[in-house]
Amino acid sequence: MYRFIDQSPDRLAGASHFLWWAMRGWVISIQRNRCPAASLASSFVRMRMHEVLSDFNELMLTLNHRGQRRMSFGDHDYPTITEIEAIMMALWVDIAENELERARAVLTLIVLETKVDYMMARLSRVIAHMASIEFLPSRALQPSNHRDVD
Repeated sequence: MYRFIDQSPDRLAGASHFLWWAMRGWVISIQRNRCPAASLASSFVRMRMHEVLSDFNELMLTLNHRGQRRMSFGDHDYPTITEIEAIMMALWVDIAENELERARAVLTLIVLETKVDYMMARLSRVIAHMASIEFLPSRALQPSNHRDVD
């Protein structure tokens, strides 16, 4: 998680960037009283992720309604990855790396205990699909474009 927090989303590559963008887009759709699945559908189709859009939508819905605490995703122009976005990015990667116990332990901290297995199943289905299309998230960050000025 700490690898991602407060980083620019531009440092995420490929699948990691897509998942971050989809999570933030889902939240923004809810804030604007739009159906998030409909809002994200064309992008999921374009990225060959349409088969797991419903799993992604249910995962985000559960996180939104069954979270242990208030979690803030960034708005459209928020410049860095927020704490919950970083936690979720780490969860996606944990599942991709088969670090299931670590993922489960983190989930117990952010959602109600009765929803942990449900969330694990949704995360696992999305990642299994991503593996099948060779589009997995990773912990790797692209070099920063930021340069310090003296």
